[in-house]
Amino acid sequence: MPGKHCFQAELARPTPITPPGVRVYMSNLTTPALNNAASGIGRDQTNLPYGTRLLQALFSANCVGGAKMTNAHRSAVLVSTNPETGESEVIERDIESLIRRADRDLYNPVVMPNDAIACYDSGVTNIREVLRSLGDLAVSVSVARLLTP
Repeated sequence: MPGKHCFQAELARPTPITPPGVRVYMSNLTTPALNNAASGIGRDQTNLPYGTRLLQALFSANCVGGAKMTNAHRSAVLVSTNPETGESEVIERDIESLIRRADRDLYNPVVMPNDAIACYDSGVTNIREVLRSLGDLAVSVSVARLLTP
């Protein structure tokens, strides 16, 4: 039977012949966690049940929630391989919008084996990190001046 060239939700469910889970690569190197281990991303979080949707995977990667002032308006990227063309596709979603549209297949796709997910910080966190970097630079220059005869 030729492909329908569209997503078929009825096929994205566990059956006796589907694998019990899919391996997904995740990165949540965001503030305050500076590495995946500190984010709580381990083997259990990257092995997802077959049929898992993007929003569920983002919860598994600890990309959702936290302090609303600093964590709201984060975004996530899903990198997947198109099964028909074999080409990589990149889908970026605002996490707050994704929560509100979780019931839409097009907006909240099923995660496939070997997909990759990355979380990005909010604008507030990005500004804070820029200011922190400038502060670190100012301290380094001040120390260098003190140490220079």
